Amino acid sequence: MAPIAVPPLLDMSLPRTIDVWFEALQLLENPRQQHMHRYAKMAVAEIRQEWLRRLYTTYSPEEIMYRRQPRAPAGEGPLRTVDWQKRGVLGSLRYKVGREGAPERVRHRILTEVFSGPRPPLFPRPYLDQWGDPGSLARLQKIADAIASFARNAKRRGAPGSKTSIQHWESDLRLHGKHYSDHFFFPWPSTEPKPHRLPEEM
Repeated sequence: MAPIAVPPLLDMSLPRTIDVWFEALQLLENPRQQHMHRYAKMAVAEIRQEWLRRLYTTYSPEEIMYRRQPRAPAGEGPLRTVDWQKRGVLGSLRYKVGREGAPERVRHRILTEVFSGPRPPLFPRPYLDQWGDPGSLARLQKIADAIASFARNAKRRGAPGSKTSIQHWESDLRLHGKHYSDHFFFPWPSTEPKPHRLPEEM
């Protein structure tokens, strides 16, 4: 098999850089593709640098996304910045649980990369700044709070078929916490919904 081919990143739309990044992470978690791991690591490193370059330009989010590719590839259709905001950081970076989600090893690799790497400039800077610097307590808290809220909301809705997704979120949250428990100390978020409080008597 030929090495991973990373097209010139300057000519690549931001959604496409995320596609290539995700494909590289999948390769890194595939033991049958060890001969490709070196190239996958190189691809991840190059994309990290490109995200940083775009993050610190003075363009608008739409210009950053399509600066060298004003038209979306055939079949992709226009993708506005607001669409990414609805997905959130983790969802936009292909973090997905459930029967149709990513395997456990790939999900953990995504979370590790989100914690330690740069943020792709999909969102306004004030929102991205809430996620803190790579490897920071703020970044870890944001990831943990997001996963815990996914599980709480699913339990609150009680939708049929959400059991597997909830199990994945809770498992990811536990493992993510164990990985950093020796470095950071803060109250780990709960996945249990808070009971509704009854109105106080006057």
